[in-house]
Amino acid sequence: MDILSLLEEKIKAAVLDLYDVKLEKLTIERPANENHGDYSTNVALELASEVKQKPLEIAKNVSYKLTQYNLTFEKHGKEHKIFERIEAAPPGFINLELSSEWLHYVLYLILGTADNYGVYDKSSYKGKNVIVEYTDPNPFKVFHIGHLMSNSIGESISRLVEFNGANLKRANYQGDVGLHVAKAIWGLIHLMNEDGLEVGNLAGKPLTERIDYLGRGYARGAAFFNDDESAQQEIRQINSIVYVVAQEHMAETGSWKPLVDYKKSLGDVDASGALYTRVKEVYTTGRGWSLEYFETVYKRLGTHFDLYYFESMAGEFGYELVSEWLGKGVFEKSDNAVVFRGDNYGLHTRVFVNSVNLPTYEAKDLGLALLKNRDFPYDISIIITAEEVAEYFKVVLKALSLIDPDLGARTLHIPHGMMKLTSGKMSSRTGDVIAGDLLLNNVRDVVLEKMESQEYRVPQENVKEIADKIAIAALKYSILKQNLGRDIIYDKEKSISLSGDTGPYLQYTYARTCSVLEKSDYSFNPDHFVLEIDKLKETKGLGETKACQVIAVIELAKRLIRDDQKPLLLNPEEVFKSVKEIRESKKEHLLAIYLDVKNREISREIISVGTLTANLVHPREIFEPAIRLLAAGIIIVHNHPSGETQPSSDDLEVTRQISNAGNILGIEVVDHIIVSRSEYRSIMR
Repeated sequence: MDILSLLEEKIKAAVLDLYDVKLEKLTIERPANENHGDYSTNVALELASEVKQKPLEIAKNVSYKLTQYNLTFEKHGKEHKIFERIEAAPPGFINLELSSEWLHYVLYLILGTADNYGVYDKSSYKGKNVIVEYTDPNPFKVFHIGHLMSNSIGESISRLVEFNGANLKRANYQGDVGLHVAKAIWGLIHLMNEDGLEVGNLAGKPLTERIDYLGRGYARGAAFFNDDESAQQEIRQINSIVYVVAQEHMAETGSWKPLVDYKKSLGDVDASGALYTRVKEVYTTGRGWSLEYFETVYKRLGTHFDLYYFESMAGEFGYELVSEWLGKGVFEKSDNAVVFRGDNYGLHTRVFVNSVNLPTYEAKDLGLALLKNRDFPYDISIIITAEEVAEYFKVVLKALSLIDPDLGARTLHIPHGMMKLTSGKMSSRTGDVIAGDLLLNNVRDVVLEKMESQEYRVPQENVKEIADKIAIAALKYSILKQNLGRDIIYDKEKSISLSGDTGPYLQYTYARTCSVLEKSDYSFNPDHFVLEIDKLKETKGLGETKACQVIAVIELAKRLIRDDQKPLLLNPEEVFKSVKEIRESKKEHLLAIYLDVKNREISREIISVGTLTANLVHPREIFEPAIRLLAAGIIIVHNHPSGETQPSSDDLEVTRQISNAGNILGIEVVDHIIVSRSEYRSIMR
């Protein structure tokens, strides 16, 4: 049962019944204060002006109406209430608290469905190619706390989509060309001149010092670009050079053949002159340092990427695309630039190729869509960015939908709020930003202080490593527990608390549960280990809430152990090796292997023994265990004692019937394999 969907349905019905208003949108949230219940809605505040009634009065009426509905669930033939209380609260909120019966029921569901709990049976992601783009830092600039936020959200969405059966690729789009790069290079050249340094002098320094120097260079260039007209002209000239040297770098390090002649934008710059040579040296070296540094951050955060994209390459594809569709009415010329008239569609008009004939961010994002689809033909493309560029992406996606309606329909932009500290929103224009690793280090140092004061009791070995993991959990959980579109004010002290709604508290609960099990000298077998809440409550010091927490954490531990223990069955050879018991039998056996969404074995059962015919084997006998186990897929195996693995007509008919039944039930029949003592044959591959 989907509680949020049920609530949305019933609240909309109550409002329609009471006020004859059909709600299009409804916000249901998790209250920050747990005393306000498990769910809360501000629907009364939204309705007040429309129905000309006080918000609190509306909230009371809707709350009462909800209590009249059948908000129950069935367990063991009896009806149980889902909510313990539904009540109005000033100035016009409706707060709902889940019942203990419902919480018990959910725990039993978790224990009974093993690794598949949380997998949506009708998931739109199952079997689909999905690419998720997130993090997207820019070389030469600081990896700031906004990138930490994007990374945490993007990685979380990636794991949810992957868990629901998608073929997933994680993508990272990094800005290695553009005005920000030119500002940084201008600043670096001036800094090195002042310090009497060459690029080679910096190369021998630790990576952190080199990255700090890049940051100082960007800050210098950004400041002068805004305040000094002469510096601004020099930076724009360097920007034209950057596009050319980026092309050369791609050609020299790979098999890239330029699509666009950027040299036309160089003007009177000598491609063999001192400025060009200096810019190329600083660009190629600084770009490499930045990418090396980013990888250390990704590793620390526990994330990885399958595909890396760069603006230098995407820009060329975008430029070609805009040039092609300029003559087809999608784009038009305006003041020596190429624009998309977004105002024709209720959006902003934006430049896609600027007046010096270089692609803008908009054109690059168009090209990126083509690059992604070329490398990984996707059913769904998800882009994670900050809310501040939401209007920008509406324009880009509208242009994409006019060029390629199918690709546009398969692309989804998910915006998130900004992370703020006590100083307010950070700025990247002047270099006045909070570096992501600086924030993590700061949180880690506070955790280390708590360790030293014994507030955190942890083993003394690997203290710094443990503190780092706690800091990362504190930050990630602070981000992920909020509504996606809201800004976050990060409170360091609250985030590392061992009481309350925090990442470290989850880690603490897990560690304590493992400690209890270890001290009890219990042999932990995840397939046999079941705890009853009532029995657990008999333990001194464990009330109902703590008992539920212990069981929930134990279930997480069981899943981790199962993931390590269960074999992956990805091809017929692996299946053949795993069914020795029927390969050597002198009678025909029909074996069903039940799989989770990751193709890990949940269970296996012998369905029949004897000659395999369509009359004797009914799909019901195969799929009843699959439904009970919440299996995502099935592999059918049967043996031929004769040693011949050629499928018979009965084999083919059974395969057809089972596949048809699987399609109806939404359970994939992955394969039907015939085995003998030493050979195997796949019917479906």
